[in-house]
Amino acid sequence: MFPKLCMIAVAGLLVTGCAGTVVRKDAPNAASPSGVLKVRTVAVSVSSKAKEQLPDNLKFDVKALVGTVERALTASDLLGNETGNSLDVEVTNVYVRGTFSAVMFGALAGVDNISGNVRVLDANGMPLRTFEISAGYGFGGWAGGQDSIRINYLYEKFAELTRDQLRDQK
Repeated sequence: MFPKLCMIAVAGLLVTGCAGTVVRKDAPNAASPSGVLKVRTVAVSVSSKAKEQLPDNLKFDVKALVGTVERALTASDLLGNETGNSLDVEVTNVYVRGTFSAVMFGALAGVDNISGNVRVLDANGMPLRTFEISAGYGFGGWAGGQDSIRINYLYEKFAELTRDQLRDQK
């Protein structure tokens, strides 16, 4: 009986280890354009709630998030000067476990998370597409507990999910 419970617990932890979710927030009757949306600029801000969380999450770097999003969009030919659209990202939640907790306790110490509201705005500042993104990383131990692995995964996942929404992949 005990080995079966251990296997179930391990399977549950593996399933929740790394995840990313997107929730589209476009108005039901809005004329949200379908297809690929390219942007000229990427701007990232931090909500007041997330600013309160930053002193406890020293590993989070807004500039690194911006750079990762810009690289993902450039690689996918979604960032360029031929459009007046802009990408507005508001980071709403940041949680990055301490190194000791991540290595020793893994997912039992919580899940590293970056969440945010993302809007594609036209040249007049009107929203073309709106969505919420949440990227989480729960693995730990000696292989998955290093700070750089965890935080870079969060930046990459956030950028990947943003890119997919600009491609209109629902």
